Amino acid sequence: DDGILFSNSTDSVFVASSSEAQLKNLLTRNLEKKKSKDNTFEKIYATGSSNALTVFVNGKEFPEMFSRFFPNSTTQIQNFASWMALDATVYPDEIKVNGIAIAQDTIPQILEVFKGTVPQKNEIARVTPTTVSGFVSYTYDDYEVLSKNLEIFQKKTDTLPQNNSLFQSLNEIGVSFKENEKIVALHAIDGSITEEFLYALGNENSEFRGVSIKNLTDSTIFNRAFDPLITETKPRYFAQLEDFFVFAENENTLQEIITDYLNSTALANQPYYEAHTAEISSESSILFVALHNNLKDKVADMTSSKDAASINNLKFNRNPMSAIQFVYDNNFAHINGIIKETQSSQSSTGVSQAFAITLENTLLTNPQLVSNHLTKGKDIVVQDVTNKLYLISSGGRVLWNKQVDGPVLGRIEQVDLLKNGRLQLAFATTKTFYVLDRNGAEVAPFPLKFKDEITQPLAVFDYDNNRDYRFIITQGRDILMYDNKGKIVSGFTFKKAGSKVVLPPKHLRIAAKDYIVIAEENGKLNILHRTGASRINVNSKFAFGESEIYNEDGNFVFITSENAKVTINTDGKVNTQNLNVSAKLLWEIVGKTKVTLEDNILRINNNRVELPFGLYTKPKISLSNQRVLISITDLQQQRTYVYNSLGELLPNFPVYGTSIMDMGDATNNGRPNGVVKGEDNGVVLYELN
Repeated sequence: DDGILFSNSTDSVFVASSSEAQLKNLLTRNLEKKKSKDNTFEKIYATGSSNALTVFVNGKEFPEMFSRFFPNSTTQIQNFASWMALDATVYPDEIKVNGIAIAQDTIPQILEVFKGTVPQKNEIARVTPTTVSGFVSYTYDDYEVLSKNLEIFQKKTDTLPQNNSLFQSLNEIGVSFKENEKIVALHAIDGSITEEFLYALGNENSEFRGVSIKNLTDSTIFNRAFDPLITETKPRYFAQLEDFFVFAENENTLQEIITDYLNSTALANQPYYEAHTAEISSESSILFVALHNNLKDKVADMTSSKDAASINNLKFNRNPMSAIQFVYDNNFAHINGIIKETQSSQSSTGVSQAFAITLENTLLTNPQLVSNHLTKGKDIVVQDVTNKLYLISSGGRVLWNKQVDGPVLGRIEQVDLLKNGRLQLAFATTKTFYVLDRNGAEVAPFPLKFKDEITQPLAVFDYDNNRDYRFIITQGRDILMYDNKGKIVSGFTFKKAGSKVVLPPKHLRIAAKDYIVIAEENGKLNILHRTGASRINVNSKFAFGESEIYNEDGNFVFITSENAKVTINTDGKVNTQNLNVSAKLLWEIVGKTKVTLEDNILRINNNRVELPFGLYTKPKISLSNQRVLISITDLQQQRTYVYNSLGELLPNFPVYGTSIMDMGDATNNGRPNGVVKGEDNGVVLYELN
């Protein structure tokens, strides 16, 4: 721009600088070095390729460069190496650097601490969240050799930990940087051995998603053992994830890491990370990784307010990260670096956790998505063991809670009583029929109180989709039908069944005709007109199980408690097929999609899926943005699976979950969400990308 450039040409070498003083200093030093040559620089200069752009870096300045990008980093490191030469290859979609670093000086240099060690595979990205600005990983094959090499940099007054056995059980240690917090991660050769050594350093604190979180009794252990590679870390909590041990200052950070690890959404699982690390060696002594979107705030802090605004506006969707590694090899190290155009972090994973919220008490019901007529998205409704009902936004905020007089029976329905587009929640407890508005207020003339026990979930019929609702309350044998005003519908003549009603009454529409089906304990199936009069006479008796009655190809179908499939046509003809299955068959039909579960065999239409052996919930079919999604949860392993209609498991599933998953577009952004129970008092919302 308006800057002044100073230049000089000597011996066919052109030099330019924005500083006249620096240029004069350079020329003066150049004359002096004609008498005393820098042999190390000459050696590194000779390695530069004549066909590439070569960048020469004074290794003594490298720690300062690194600390500018990671202000809360580990580096009190001085004198990293003598010189580095990097051959840079520039392509339209990537920049690669390859070269060497030489450590040859009378003063000890950091690169030399890896002398006598063998580089190992860098693994800690598997427990690194994508919210960090970057990380540094160090590997070794023999801690005693590394420790001996580090002693020259450590103060004589340092009290080194008596934990050589602990560190000897590792082959990698690293630090990642999350805002103003440092996270220390260890990778063990055998996690069970390392766990024994850490036993004396931890006290039980809490449990999160089946993973024990412990208090760390010695927060400076890593600083003392690995100084100057690791300094000023102060972790307070740690957790074990198989062969990894992660230490953090905040318990919430550990919970985030545990979530990413269990859901396979950590940094190592991101396609952009895989694409970058595929271009460099899988094993290195030192690996630096920077995540540009999270790092730009740090860079912006170094600049003027004008430039900071420009930096903060930068988009890194196509260039989310960069990496550089040092592979030590006998007094020098190979250097490899890469930054390339890859898929952005926002769209790279198949599923991500939108939020996790913890309520005051243990949950009684499974979380359920309900439509929000204001946002056109979804909210979450759930009840706890104190019978308090919660409405939670798609952003994880509790909008309201309301005490009701008992457990909600079945699913909560939504209605528009005033026909103005504003939706209400309708449900029944064993004593009361409630209708609540968006703010949790009761909608007159509801609630309706009952002396006798309500024995089935509320059934809601809207025959012509005109919001003239019919509500059915079931009390043992008694059937009560109400209208929008809470009045009994006198024209409905089916007042009492012959025996106890064992399934919620259901409305089916087949060939433009309405049918109401009511199953009784004595095995009778009533198929009725809207008026309650019998529409189809069914002479057979059935052993009703938990199966709903569905419409399949214009027939009434259900599974009996004896695992027989019953098909009834509209003439009342009954066909019973013994399914010859060894376990209880669970199934659901929505539209043209049919799903069954027998033991660990899931069938989605004609597609067979073999699940790991476990204790599974009933499969659930959800429709979201014209996508058919099938979810099922293994309650033993606490893993939720989601498949498409072709029986294909969606990317990055299964994820953590302890209940049936309810799915829909909660945020109204075209991406499906799934809500499940987490811990006993927790709700988790996921987003599919």
